[in-house]
Amino acid sequence: MCPEEEIKFLADIESDDQLKQDAIAQARLVKGMAQADYELIQELKNAPEAKIKYLLRPPRIIFRKPIMWLSVAASVAVLLFVGYKGYDYYDTTRLGMRYATALPIETLVRGDKDSTIETELQTLFGNVVERKELPSTTKRLSELWEISNEETYNDYTDYAPYIGWYLAIGYLEDYEKEKAKQLLKQMNEKGFSDVVIINVVDLLNKIQ
Repeated sequence: MCPEEEIKFLADIESDDQLKQDAIAQARLVKGMAQADYELIQELKNAPEAKIKYLLRPPRIIFRKPIMWLSVAASVAVLLFVGYKGYDYYDTTRLGMRYATALPIETLVRGDKDSTIETELQTLFGNVVERKELPSTTKRLSELWEISNEETYNDYTDYAPYIGWYLAIGYLEDYEKEKAKQLLKQMNEKGFSDVVIINVVDLLNKIQ
């Protein structure tokens, strides 16, 4: 709403009890949907696959007594919203897990490098594959991604495609889909090898 419309709306609410009740009902619905979304995400992050499938099963609704249509509509809206979010979370995280090993860790560039660098990368990439400590892992990979793309050649430059790939996968597994998409688009614009770009484009096309 523009400021004038908001002022008029608030004035109408004060003078119309029914409008006020409708507005309160809508506000509660939106709040309930947001809370349900948050609780579902927290539940799904730690739930085994079998439980996720159980939570996302089609609901069976049996009416044993008359209910106001507004309450029915609100309940259905919440169910649809939660169901969509649950499916999107499940689909996104599974997609990340499926592509996690598309660029095997064993294919890392090897040479006269400080072994501690590869040791750290192996650990970080392993965390992504195993879905361990994702927030701290993606934070560190994000820092290394920036370093590996600096104009001046450094110890991480040759590892940039792998760092970017596993960072994108980590984002997907942690349900940070927009970050993953943005990163994959950046990778697509860089002069990485055909194998990397083919996987990047393929994954981008599969992210809804």
